[in-house]
Amino acid sequence: MAFGSKETVENVGKRGIGKNLEPGARKCKVLKVVVRKANYGKDRGDILYLDLNLESTPPSSDFVGFFIDKDNKELGTHTGQIGRVSTSSFGYDDNRKDKAGKFISKEDSIAQFLHLLCLEANGSMWVHENMGVHDTFEAFIEAFNKDLPIKDVFLNFVIGGSRSTDEKGFFKYFLSLATLSKGSRAAGLRNFCNDKNLDKLCPFDYKEFVYIKDGGGSSEVSSFGNEAAEPIAEVDDAPDFTSIEEDPFADDDAGASIAPEEDDEDPFAVD
Repeated sequence: MAFGSKETVENVGKRGIGKNLEPGARKCKVLKVVVRKANYGKDRGDILYLDLNLESTPPSSDFVGFFIDKDNKELGTHTGQIGRVSTSSFGYDDNRKDKAGKFISKEDSIAQFLHLLCLEANGSMWVHENMGVHDTFEAFIEAFNKDLPIKDVFLNFVIGGSRSTDEKGFFKYFLSLATLSKGSRAAGLRNFCNDKNLDKLCPFDYKEFVYIKDGGGSSEVSSFGNEAAEPIAEVDDAPDFTSIEEDPFADDDAGASIAPEEDDEDPFAVD
């Protein structure tokens, strides 16, 4: 009898497409926005983060995503990869000033970001029309999710974030929009845009935009001032770093955000 079977090795080296979004340039739509709070102590106090629940375009014709509702499987599955992506690694606080020198609240900063998102997506003036309408900031965010003025609109996002290693040795990501350097911002580059503005989308660079929380690489990343992984030239060919796929929209109050340096500026500030 001959040794072995072709079935033993025919799929070696092949990997399935993960259900979670990973760092890279991705075309996605917004399913929901989430505001969470973190506290870095008396020096900064409460910081707000704005996260986007994103769903990508289908990565392949036979892709099967997470269940839309694991408790109601009749709703079916997501057609693309999903992930919760923070709009700023630094978060939003009350210390930013506008051009006139007036301090802008963290809530207003988030509203400004959502306004830019709507304008880029489809020109919606929803945020402008809803300022001063709702009793609280929380009610404003709830209304945004209810109306979702950019529903089913796909934008191009450049996603980075931080990478850590779990107890089994697999990589896990906390995703955020790529943190642009001052030079990139001065050149008019963006970390999200519509198809008409693709020339303004910053190129994805794994070394530059992914912060390695537990070391293990070179020290060439200036954006976060810490160690970086070796670059992955083509992110679509990168290995699937998620050992056990978990629903990225599950609430996690602890988060895994990147604490800013004292002199860092919010790269998403609106002048």
